Amino acid sequence: QRINTAYQSGEITGYTGGGPGLLKDTVVYNFGIRIDHTAMVEFDGFRKIVDTLGGVQVPIHVHILTGG
Repeated sequence: QRINTAYQSGEITGYTGGGPGLLKDTVVYNFGIRIDHTAMVEFDGFRKIVDTLGGVQVPIHVHILTGG
């Protein structure tokens, strides 16, 4: 939600670069990750991109406790 808030605030306040500008600056400030390019797609478009690429693997490391 905070990423969306950064984008919205940038659009509303006329931040340099608009919503994407504030979003990129927010990510750099909080995580030290520089974003060079952005693309705007609706969720369905994002789903189609992921499907075209063959999906996304998300490794999940969970320690399972068994009853004893």
